[in-house]
Amino acid sequence: MRNTILHFKFSHACMLFCAIAPSNGFAEDLQNSGRLSGAAEIQRVVSSPTGTVNALDYGLVSDPSCAIDATKSLYAAVAAAAGRKLILPLGTFCLNTATSTLKIASTMEIQGQGAGTIIQWNAPSGSPAAPVIDVLASAPGTVIDNLSIDALPKGASYTTPTYFGSNPWGGVAFVIQADRFHGTNLRVSEGYNNCIGIGAMKGSAGVWARPSFVILDNIHTSNCGSGNETSGPILGHNGAGIDNGGGSGAIISNAIDVQSYVGFINDIGGGAYGTWSNISSYGAKIDRKNSHLDQSGIGFATYSPNSVYTNIAVYNPENYGIWSDFYAYDSVWSNVLVKNPKKYCVNFKGPATFNNLQCTDPSAAGLAAYPALLIDTSGAPWVQNLTINNFSLSGKSQSVAIQATSRTTKNNMMGLITAGPLSGVNAAYSIDSTITGLQIISKGAHGVGYGNPFAAYPWDFTGTLRAQASAANTSWKTCAYGSNACTNSGNVYIADFASPEKRLGMGYDPVNDLFVFQSMQAGASAKPLALNPSGGSVQIGQQSLPTNASAGFPYIPATAGAPTGVPTPVNGMVPMQYDTTNHKFWIYDGGWKSINVN
Repeated sequence: MRNTILHFKFSHACMLFCAIAPSNGFAEDLQNSGRLSGAAEIQRVVSSPTGTVNALDYGLVSDPSCAIDATKSLYAAVAAAAGRKLILPLGTFCLNTATSTLKIASTMEIQGQGAGTIIQWNAPSGSPAAPVIDVLASAPGTVIDNLSIDALPKGASYTTPTYFGSNPWGGVAFVIQADRFHGTNLRVSEGYNNCIGIGAMKGSAGVWARPSFVILDNIHTSNCGSGNETSGPILGHNGAGIDNGGGSGAIISNAIDVQSYVGFINDIGGGAYGTWSNISSYGAKIDRKNSHLDQSGIGFATYSPNSVYTNIAVYNPENYGIWSDFYAYDSVWSNVLVKNPKKYCVNFKGPATFNNLQCTDPSAAGLAAYPALLIDTSGAPWVQNLTINNFSLSGKSQSVAIQATSRTTKNNMMGLITAGPLSGVNAAYSIDSTITGLQIISKGAHGVGYGNPFAAYPWDFTGTLRAQASAANTSWKTCAYGSNACTNSGNVYIADFASPEKRLGMGYDPVNDLFVFQSMQAGASAKPLALNPSGGSVQIGQQSLPTNASAGFPYIPATAGAPTGVPTPVNGMVPMQYDTTNHKFWIYDGGWKSINVN
């Protein structure tokens, strides 16, 4: 369930923050919190409760049939537990009216007995959806552990929520508005929108960057997005297992979602950021009525910056594995697996950093239907880099391994992708010609390919290769290129294996304004250079030279007088030179032989 800023930009529905209400205390919280390095630095407010309240003492009765309404008993027990610890027994406890939302208004600790402690929403079918539990901002440091929440009784259906006015956040099953909330061992299912939503509200508006420092650990969500909207800009089903709508500094770990319409969301526009670790999404469902591509069937959707994601696994999503939005910049992902998505493993809408990205069997919807990775710069020019370190791909259905497109707006990008062997039904890559800043390095069985997914050699380059001198080269007349006699004597050396001092030195000579090839044994002497000794014509000079040309000629050695030396023999070849004094052309064939030149 996405919030309003993105929806205003792209004409989507207003999902969370139709207006942002400022928070006056967040800056102070950041100042006073110290450096947040982990859950250990956030202490529970109710670490030593002044007393324990047992909900059974307030008439709480388990009734899986929901014939008994537990609303009054739970309300009374919660009121009595303010500042204390509330024990909920095993059993199913039903909230039977449309206004039965269990509001936690004071700091407390609520302790269930595990998955068998169930809070069951049971409002009459056809009534507006509403939260099952709402932890209010007035209850900072509240702890809730070891219970289950079911937001949809069998056979029921609910209508558009009105709990937060027109804001759909009222359809979240478990709303967390309190700073420093701590939830552990929780199971939430069948939320009308999200199952768990981290986001504080003021009336129908979201509060920026609130709540702060929420911790969720060992969370199981399923079938979230059960509500079927029949009106509004987004129709059908829409909801995530966990949506961090506005939580700043949230820590979410060890979470599993099964068959929600989106597994997990780090939302945009509300100041949300945090760390996510050990997160798994299974079978994210797509709703064909939901026309917005990023609203359903996605394992993990991220729209906010400055967050860290570690050990993320997405299995069998009906749309994409991961949606990485343009606004999710300065985010780092590590150890990511996406397996068997119907479309892409990752849809990159903007810059990010991914370390160890494994994509398995993408484009499950059809052979050559989709690439493994889609890089789409159509939103706006990317001002930061996309970095993917160690991308691995296995599968046979992807059209290409990597597709980078700017669509109609022709926006360029910068990026570096290092990968193992890459392949696709049509090609390994499909890179729009307007995208010039993306570099791809892939390693295969035979070597590393730079721009070449099928490296046949230890270093295999495709495309333009430039080797630029770090400083101006010297004149070849001063220092032979390829020698060790001086620095800057050429900037490319091609050397022998056994005798690396034997090499071809190349470089541009700015003093004499020409390019130099020099065969050289460094520190010793010049060496012969053979052109096509195994066959093939050697073409020298300008083709179709005009009669009035002043350049484009081949040049041969010349002496002032007849040659007298004995050239080193080369089998099947003869040396030649020109005598500028006697105007003769000489060829050595067992001795020097000449013809006069008129």
